[in-house]
Amino acid sequence: MAEFGEMPELIADGTIELTKLSYDHTASMFTIGDMQLALRDENIYDALVFGRGADTMPNDVPGIPVFIGTFGSPVTTPKFYSWLTGIETKKVFDETATVIRDTFSAVHNVTINSSDRGGSVFGADVYFLRPGHLSLQTIGNCACLGVSVGSMIVDYEEWDRGYAAYEFHNIDWPAQYISLMAGLGHLAALCEAETKI
Repeated sequence: MAEFGEMPELIADGTIELTKLSYDHTASMFTIGDMQLALRDENIYDALVFGRGADTMPNDVPGIPVFIGTFGSPVTTPKFYSWLTGIETKKVFDETATVIRDTFSAVHNVTINSSDRGGSVFGADVYFLRPGHLSLQTIGNCACLGVSVGSMIVDYEEWDRGYAAYEFHNIDWPAQYISLMAGLGHLAALCEAETKI
């Protein structure tokens, strides 16, 4: 059996290009690989979907919480998994749901009532699918981002190593995609800030 933290083969051998992702909600700024883009930048959607190529070598992977993998599919690492299993989830998840809702509102140019949170398939929410692996939900009919059982990059058999690939469901508008990436990127930024040695 593989040990916790051991990289999936396609990541370890450099076959898959990975681009670091984080989001600063206060500044409304994404970090995507080696570039920073404002939420309102006209290229933000394409940059999130396609990333910036292999700006991180496989031996750097364990130290970075979240990556954008092939065609905009996020990948989380053991660093992110370990951090998630030790946080005060209610506070962090509520804050992240606010980031998702605010980002959707800004991108789609609509006002979203703060009561549109959780308890419904139409609101913004964050919760564990299983310990260490998330499901993020945005405004829309079951519009969400959750762990992928059969991803080419990381499948469910590698979840116990701390890695997970994520996939989108019912994403119809760029605002849905961008808001979910902002939520995950926000969590990545918190993870980095709280785990620096």
